Amino acid sequence: MSGIVGCTGKEDVSCFLIQGLNRLEYLGYDSAGLALLQEKDLVFEKINGSVRLLTSRVNNGVFRGDTGVAGLRFATHGEPTRANAHPQLDCHGSVAVVHSGVIENYKEIKSRLLAEDHRFRSATDTEVLAHLVEGRLEGTGFLEVFLEIMNQVEGSLSFLAVDRHRPKEIFGGCSESGLWVGFGKDITIISSELAPLIAHTRKAVRVEPDSVVRVRGGEVEIYGKDGKRRDAEPKEIAFSLKQAQRGGYDFHTLKEICEQPISIRRAWSHRIGHRGVKLRNFGLPRRILKQVDLVRTTGNGSSFHAAMVAKHYIEDLVRVPTACIPASELLAADPSVSERSLLIAFSQSGRTSDTIQATQRWRNKGGKTLAVCNATGSPLWKASDGILGSYAGPEIGRVSTKTFTGSIVTAYLFAVTLGRAQDTIKSVPERELLYGLQRLSAVVDELIKRKPEIEDFAERLVQAKSVFFTGSGLNYSTALEGALKMKQLASIHSEGMPIGEMRHQILNLVGEDRPVVALALDGNTFELQKKALQEIKDAGGVVLALTGEGDRNLQDIADATFSLPSVGELLSPVPTIVVLQILALTVACRLGFDPDVPRNVKKVFD
Repeated sequence: MSGIVGCTGKEDVSCFLIQGLNRLEYLGYDSAGLALLQEKDLVFEKINGSVRLLTSRVNNGVFRGDTGVAGLRFATHGEPTRANAHPQLDCHGSVAVVHSGVIENYKEIKSRLLAEDHRFRSATDTEVLAHLVEGRLEGTGFLEVFLEIMNQVEGSLSFLAVDRHRPKEIFGGCSESGLWVGFGKDITIISSELAPLIAHTRKAVRVEPDSVVRVRGGEVEIYGKDGKRRDAEPKEIAFSLKQAQRGGYDFHTLKEICEQPISIRRAWSHRIGHRGVKLRNFGLPRRILKQVDLVRTTGNGSSFHAAMVAKHYIEDLVRVPTACIPASELLAADPSVSERSLLIAFSQSGRTSDTIQATQRWRNKGGKTLAVCNATGSPLWKASDGILGSYAGPEIGRVSTKTFTGSIVTAYLFAVTLGRAQDTIKSVPERELLYGLQRLSAVVDELIKRKPEIEDFAERLVQAKSVFFTGSGLNYSTALEGALKMKQLASIHSEGMPIGEMRHQILNLVGEDRPVVALALDGNTFELQKKALQEIKDAGGVVLALTGEGDRNLQDIADATFSLPSVGELLSPVPTIVVLQILALTVACRLGFDPDVPRNVKKVFD
């Protein structure tokens, strides 16, 4: 995955391109580069490394121009080297292209271009785009060229191009991923994300998927793949500059953890009225919900763990048979699907291919689909019958934090809606179910203020070789997510497992350097949990327990405890995971890792 930005203006735009890359750095940090048009010449610089290194190279005054493109890259095709960095050029150094996404059929296109005597200098899929443009804009209209390119390439991608024969113009195209164009004072910016635009304008034009675009001065032309011109009316940006910056926090990841009281409230506040939950016009009317007799939930990574929580909600509240399956496994299976079967797909980006393909296959089999997603207008939204946004806001940190909790809240609201449609939830119990939800933001805010206590708790994990996370029921799902956060942020081997499985799997592994983090909250299995934790202690294990507020039942067993305020059993994963997020981030910082750039962790869109 990469971040791309282009800019044209009356004077030098190199500083605006660098500024844009700085705001896109969370999308790619293996390499960075830019290309600028200087009258009839094209100059470029690219490096294997961060934007900061590129900045020091560009600030020498050599790289100046009034039009240019820039890109960041997380290596997918080819090693993270300077040769493979963006931009990629054509044979003559006349065309420069930056690209986000994946060209699935690039090998076939490259083979054809090699047979036509094109010379390739990289191992990237991006370079084929430069050669497809090569020499064609000198005497041909842009529309014909770029429509032909968009009809050749396959995959989810967006790209920007400049040609030294077409000064003051930026060209682009996008398939499943769109682009944004913003108009600032004496500059026009086009980008794969909104972040580079918001310092310069409060309005932007959306270039919808399956479009080509030309930016020329302060004008923008957008055409669909059918050649028809599309609307280019600027619309208000519902996104602040502050959201794209750290806001005084040391890390974007910490900032986003601390934003959860706001993002959680955003997820439910406009969806609850005096009569209860009001999910309206999300694509699945009541008559369809009433007929649902089987549910599957799916996702990848953190989204899969959110899907596991949703599975519990639907079975507990609606009493409809439900199972949770990773998207990749759902693709490998051949499930029995009817028009009464519902698939709920969870995603942060809405661009993860396994989830999209599984959703499309389910729909093609005749089943109904619902997307719970944080990305408006994403491919997953378009592949689904119903759409529910998690409203977490932009996640610049690499790991999912506020999207996870926003997805859980959204799933909870949907389960209540489905239960009401199936007549398993009445009005009075519904109001009781919403009581804990309305307390949730305040409880999470309280836990964030207790961050120093969590940091003390985390000190016991800094020297760990492995960490085992365990819980029962809903808290097993949270244990899996807690283990994932520890792996992602602190690079410590971690496992999540049901507490009843501990005796069967790890009693010979526990010890001082392999502690157990137990999510031992009240519930109908509490006595079983207590017994299992005693067995871990008897085997020489170290137990760190998250307990219910005022619960002293584990003080004789656990080496350390941290109490959580109650929001009801069903919503307990939300405050629990907030503690585990802070726990993992603290350990990562103690070990010298940058939580915003965890090793080998990226936003996965392929």
